[in-house]
Amino acid sequence: MSAYNASRKIVLGLGNTLNRDEGLGVQALKVLEERLSVKTAGRVEFLDGGVLGLNLLPWVEEASHLLVLDAINASKAPGTLIELKRDEIPLYSGIKLSDHQVTFQEVLGL
Repeated sequence: MSAYNASRKIVLGLGNTLNRDEGLGVQALKVLEERLSVKTAGRVEFLDGGVLGLNLLPWVEEASHLLVLDAINASKAPGTLIELKRDEIPLYSGIKLSDHQVTFQEVLGL
């Protein structure tokens, strides 16, 4: 990874495409990239973060702008779009049995 770039814009799709709706962020990323890649060439990076967990930390740290696409349980009707900014994102942490259990909220907390 390169040194911090004050204008590194990243669109990050999250989710496991093998589990029910969890592939939503990854699938939405593909659609956005198909529609916007020509208009945003060289200015926006599209990253399939899948379930990389803690391995996403370098991209999060280096982003000047970060748009995260993911499915969450927000106690709303399925398909409801929700926008959360900075302090509105709960940064959960707790006892983990392995690194595979690290959530993206914890990556943001780091």
